[in-house]
Amino acid sequence: MKNKGILKFKGSQSKGAMHFILYNGTYVSITKKTSRKAKDIESGKKLQIAYSLFSRDFNEVDIKINEDKKEVYNVFEFMRESKHSHYKKYLDEFVVLNYTIE
Repeated sequence: MKNKGILKFKGSQSKGAMHFILYNGTYVSITKKTSRKAKDIESGKKLQIAYSLFSRDFNEVDIKINEDKKEVYNVFEFMRESKHSHYKKYLDEFVVLNYTIE
């Protein structure tokens, strides 16, 4: 798997694409705490992930949400400096999604 890219996802309330990057040995993405995908994860549901934007094969992935503000900011800065962030400005409502890609 690449060190960074874009994944396709499906949840019970939403679907779309999200940027991911390898950060300190784990894959991470940034989203807003109020996003539908974050609400799915918080309610115990798993997201379905396709590893290519063109793929129709989805795999269920266990994702953990990290709300630690320092860690969220560090991940945001890492993604921004790597020129691989959907977001241009840091927001307090960001959380980090941690997951394993096989």
